[in-house]
Amino acid sequence: MKPAEIFGRMCAQCGGTCRNRLSFYACVEKFREGHVSFVDEPRSGRPIEFPTDALKERVEELILSDRRFNINEISDALNVSVGTVHRTVHDTLQFLKNVRAGFRKF
Repeated sequence: MKPAEIFGRMCAQCGGTCRNRLSFYACVEKFREGHVSFVDEPRSGRPIEFPTDALKERVEELILSDRRFNINEISDALNVSVGTVHRTVHDTLQFLKNVRAGFRKF
């Protein structure tokens, strides 16, 4: 069966919630190549880092030693991403940035 026929049947069955034609054809090609699972496979690139207890302690020590540290400086000092430091400082430790005084506890 050709992809156009399958796509037509699928659109008739699903109505307006059907995938667009290009992404559908890409799925058909993957299926023909032997991919039978549509679960995301591991990708290259930098993984997302989540704050650990050790990282939380190191970030807190840096901030308490000098409240004038900014997120970028902490990121460079600990060799972790800016986003991870930001989540650790604001979400986990709940520090706020006071322009005059540096970081302070919420």
